[in-house]
Amino acid sequence: MTVPWALSRVNIRHSDALTQVGQEAVLKAPLMRPGDLIKVAVGLAKLGVCPPSLRERLSEVLLHALKEAPSLQFRGCMHPVAAIGLYTQPLKMFVMERFSNLRRIPYPVRRPSPFHWEVSDCLAALGVAHRNTFHWGCFWIDIGEAEDKRRCIFVDGPAAFYTSTTQYTEPVKLQHRVLSDLGWDIRRVRWFDWVGLKDKEDKLKFLKELRAAPPLPSLLPDPTHPLSEEEVLQRLRLVKQRQQQQQEEAAAAAAASSGSAVDLDL
Repeated sequence: MTVPWALSRVNIRHSDALTQVGQEAVLKAPLMRPGDLIKVAVGLAKLGVCPPSLRERLSEVLLHALKEAPSLQFRGCMHPVAAIGLYTQPLKMFVMERFSNLRRIPYPVRRPSPFHWEVSDCLAALGVAHRNTFHWGCFWIDIGEAEDKRRCIFVDGPAAFYTSTTQYTEPVKLQHRVLSDLGWDIRRVRWFDWVGLKDKEDKLKFLKELRAAPPLPSLLPDPTHPLSEEEVLQRLRLVKQRQQQQQEEAAAAAAASSGSAVDLDL
């Protein structure tokens, strides 16, 4: 249980090892608690590791386990990526029928990141009226344009990709597909593209071209020219350097402001 759960938490994808873990979970399912088996299944689904043979067998043992699972453990199986990418039809039917009787637990509030605010500020500089971080159905929308309410922009930080890669995670792909099929025109600002822009003029130009381009297709593609692991790490280091610089500048500005206030009091 620990391996797929932990790897899914940090978006590290090792297909061969995870497939072996899934096969071992099927063999030892009678000895496992329902909650642990659920974590294995959801972890594999989030990492996109569910070949057809494993999918059938894991769904079969999971269906048997869920029939005996208490409500508190059962909640964990209702994950959209697992429901779409791993569960067989009988398991989907059982999960949906039982889940409809459970009390809904509200999601925690989500707040924009500094990267998100930077993109938002640039859109404002272009005169694009928009709203930030709002709930639509069961999904969060990062930036929605006010003039055309079906146009939105997602700000994809490192957590939207598997660790040290430029490959989108399964939850991001599923959310994109559902929203796109429901009529949203989606564009995405990827962190490794944004960090390569030198100044605000480059960022404004980038957003102009992004908005002028057609929306992304329903099946979210990975970048045409993926970065190597070393290139991703280099850009992450650049992000860290810029964050440290911004923190130092903010601290210096706060210190200067505090000094001015003391002078006025005197």
